[in-house]
Amino acid sequence: MTRKVLLLVLMMFIILSGCQYTLPWQKEAEAPVDDVPDYQPSAQDETPATPGDTSSVGIEMRPTVLYLADSSFEGVVHLPTEIPRVVGIAKSAVSHLVDDIANNHLISGTALKLPLPSSTRVLGATVKEDGLCKIDFSEELLNCSDADHERVAVDAIVYTLTEFATIERVQFMVEGEVIESLPHGTNISQPLQRKE
Repeated sequence: MTRKVLLLVLMMFIILSGCQYTLPWQKEAEAPVDDVPDYQPSAQDETPATPGDTSSVGIEMRPTVLYLADSSFEGVVHLPTEIPRVVGIAKSAVSHLVDDIANNHLISGTALKLPLPSSTRVLGATVKEDGLCKIDFSEELLNCSDADHERVAVDAIVYTLTEFATIERVQFMVEGEVIESLPHGTNISQPLQRKE
């Protein structure tokens, strides 16, 4: 009986002390979190980011000129800016003219308006050797509010695209088709060029 009691006490001792003992196949306890050094900001962290600043993420920017609507949609105003350098830069430049939240940084603090109707998408753009750019839009391009809005939207597209040295004329397409005119009468049946 004493053997049983002694064996029981010994087992209890081993079990209770086993919580402190690490077996060879068990992982050792990790260092406490208190040993992590305090965060030290680098000079780059202290530089405030500016809207549209992508230099910290490695996106190469390209200077360009966009044409936006003036405050009353009576004409277009040039806006020198930078946009990401991508293949298909003409399509990208015109996409920056769409009235949506992604482009609002272009007009913040100004009275300028984004000239293309909300949700308009640029479906494609090709530039031919003779200087003709064919640009295809989604049907949302047809949602201009009136004839002035329509005229300014067309002018903004033509002037933005003809800023590129390889583009002289612009042929509009909607959903892959050349159409005669926009709903408020703006004729887009033929390639258009900058009015100088």
